[in-house]
Amino acid sequence: LVICLEHALTLIQKRGGSLSNPSGKWVLVADFNGFELRDSSPSMAVQTAKILDHYPELLGWLCLLNAPRLFSATWVAVRRIINEVTANKVKFITCSKDDGYKPYLEHELGDEMASWLVEEIKENALPENKYKKKYWEWINIDGTVKEHDARGTKSYVSSEYFISPVVRKFCQSLSLKQ
Repeated sequence: LVICLEHALTLIQKRGGSLSNPSGKWVLVADFNGFELRDSSPSMAVQTAKILDHYPELLGWLCLLNAPRLFSATWVAVRRIINEVTANKVKFITCSKDDGYKPYLEHELGDEMASWLVEEIKENALPENKYKKKYWEWINIDGTVKEHDARGTKSYVSSEYFISPVVRKFCQSLSLKQ
């Protein structure tokens, strides 16, 4: 997580924010679909909170979607050890409907990002994608463009800021000249 956050910080500073996020603040969304008791680690929650607390002015919003009750109980303890400003940026959203959280996401992220994120969450929840999803592939084997691009929103993927993480030889869908 630290490496990911440091990389994000470097990109944000390099870009000076973006049209959809001119403040350059981080927005982290954690979807707890499929989360089980064996996945819980209170020490990991504490360490993550400390890391985020280290960057209090960079965190814009942390969204925890459908976190289990056990996680909520851990949060009560973790909240006491971090900065109040950081703690107030953490929001728990629980919805039984697949896209019931979309209005919350739209309020914080805008329509394009919220729509992309809802589709990404739905796609990630499919059993056939567990441990097998190829996030870097945006073209089907038959050459058609996938309906949902897991690499990001259309405006981001087509922007000057998008850097493809794919080397051609590792991507089956790059058989076409793209």
